[in-house]
Amino acid sequence: MAKIFWIAEREDDTMEVFAFNNKRKAEEKAMELAPHFSFGDTEIPKEEDDDFGDHWLYSGTIDAKECFLLYRENGMPGAEGFDSEDEAREWVDDSDGAGACFPAKLKGGMSDVYFSSAIEANGERWTFSEYEIYENKTTFKYIPTFESFIGSLELNEAKVKLGRMDVNNVDKHLEKWEAVLDILKGSIGKTISGADLKKVIGNQQFGQQDADNKAMKAAKVEITDVRIATSTFGAQWSIDYKYDTEFFGNNAGLKFKDIPGLDYEFATNDISIAPTPKGSKTLARVADMFRLGDIII
Repeated sequence: MAKIFWIAEREDDTMEVFAFNNKRKAEEKAMELAPHFSFGDTEIPKEEDDDFGDHWLYSGTIDAKECFLLYRENGMPGAEGFDSEDEAREWVDDSDGAGACFPAKLKGGMSDVYFSSAIEANGERWTFSEYEIYENKTTFKYIPTFESFIGSLELNEAKVKLGRMDVNNVDKHLEKWEAVLDILKGSIGKTISGADLKKVIGNQQFGQQDADNKAMKAAKVEITDVRIATSTFGAQWSIDYKYDTEFFGNNAGLKFKDIPGLDYEFATNDISIAPTPKGSKTLARVADMFRLGDIII
């Protein structure tokens, strides 16, 4: 039986959960995140005494024999240990949360999972979202809705190598930023289903709401533009798309044009990708879904 020491950082709709086999490493991570945060604190604000802010830190300890889950459910972080992987999969069947499964003995003694527009993990066996499990480096069967291609798609097979890139100074590596942008432009005008979109970015693109699976399968999603976007959090590639079907609530599954009171046919959103190890995984899935080839800069 292994001890797993976990720490979570939540800010607005994003969250990162870390796991360690060594308590000292967890204590060091806690100190790195905030000087007033100690491992064992169950919930404290990132900014000391800011009890009404949107930035929070969490920690805890679990036991795991075979594997464990790091997850987000109802907007909160959690961790659960299991004697077998089958037990972990059964747990996912009864949970509407999202997260990742890790072996009890972590490679390098630590792993993490990040939640934003996608579920991205390091050292995971598989990820999950809204009752569905996505195997690591496993073939997903689907029918594309573009280029008249019918067959199977292997996600996570495209090679992505970006090297060092500065998110706070695009001009410093402008050629790299634009090279990736030129590759991503190959997705413009292509159409996939909402279910295919979910394979790329996960259900967390839609915040803490739960998208209706049937609605997503029926939805038509079209890539409309790609660009380099900048903000106070740094630069990233943004893939803009429009979709024609409501994913949520009582109108889930209805085309926007058929919903009384609405005067539009499409809603819009975007996939945001930063040049980070986690972002590289998303780039690989995008490259596979739209058949863009390897992204090696």
